Amino acid sequence: MRVFRVIGKQIGMDLRARTLFRTSFWLGLLSDLAWLITSVVFFDALFRHVPEVRGWTRAQVMVLVGTLQVVEGLFQAFLAPNLRRFPGYVRQGLLDRLLLYPVDLQVMISLGRGSPPGLLSAFVGFALVGHALPETGWTWGWKSVVLYGAGLFLALGMRYAVALFVESLALVWVRVDTLRSLAESFYAYGAYPADVLPTFFKGFFLLGIPLLWLANVPAEAFRHPERLVWLMPVPFLYGWLSRLWLKHLVKKYEGPG
Repeated sequence: MRVFRVIGKQIGMDLRARTLFRTSFWLGLLSDLAWLITSVVFFDALFRHVPEVRGWTRAQVMVLVGTLQVVEGLFQAFLAPNLRRFPGYVRQGLLDRLLLYPVDLQVMISLGRGSPPGLLSAFVGFALVGHALPETGWTWGWKSVVLYGAGLFLALGMRYAVALFVESLALVWVRVDTLRSLAESFYAYGAYPADVLPTFFKGFFLLGIPLLWLANVPAEAFRHPERLVWLMPVPFLYGWLSRLWLKHLVKKYEGPG
């Protein structure tokens, strides 16, 4: 518990420091919302010409867009600022000091810093989901909403597991910027309905490159709740594998020299 209290205070100080630079704060928020704005405009223009796409209506797709914004916003708010610093620790030799701390390394490199623009962009995503959901025609009540919240948690866990796997490669490759950019480029398509994909690619983007987890899987809470229940163990498995991967590569770490 003491570890998490210390990390909580560190996050609070970091958030206060970031809000002191107002121009940077608002530019960061605009950057986080840029994808949301362009996606809403694109899908709105598309559904002006067609009533639905493979059974998906405009309101249902907007739930996907908002869901992806929530997951990405939360990831950028609490996890990304920390994980992206990990390659720098390796290059500068700071990882040696972290390895001496009596705290789990994964906790140290995953928490401690935050990004207020990411948190606000997640709030905007929630607002979009709340606005679009009553128009979807889906059956939803408190059970579906609870399952949706669980789906968001699982999606964030999957996003974190993949990012941890990529950033851990810095222990052997030192620089992973290109690989990180490549992985994140896929997430721009996370709000597309899964039903537009052939069966093979549905499986590939669910378990290979887990793109569908960011929006489609949480939305199953309203469409097919039983599917979401069956998928729940998967992010925990990916998280466990990423942790094993990190521990394996730490054993190969030999310092900056």
